[in-house]
Amino acid sequence: MSRELWQAVLMRAIDDAVHGVPASGVSPERREFETQEARRFLTRPSADLDLVCTFAGVEPEAVRGRMRENAFVASGRRFP
Repeated sequence: MSRELWQAVLMRAIDDAVHGVPASGVSPERREFETQEARRFLTRPSADLDLVCTFAGVEPEAVRGRMRENAFVASGRRFP
C-alpha cells in the first residue's frame, strides 16, 4: 500500500476536523455531524486511527495529542 495514499486519507480527516467538511450538497446538520465525527476520530483511541497512522508512517498518539491540543486552542479553553 502506498504511504502517500494513507497520508492523504489522514490529511483529509484532519482538514475536515479543523476546517469542517466541505458543504458540497450536504445539509448544514449533516456537515456538522461529519465534522464532529472527524474530530472524534482524531482525538479518541481507536484501532481504525491506529491503522491509518501506521500505514501513513506517523505515530497515532502524536496525531491524537496534536488534535487534542488544537481542540483546546480552538475552544479558547486552557489545559487542565
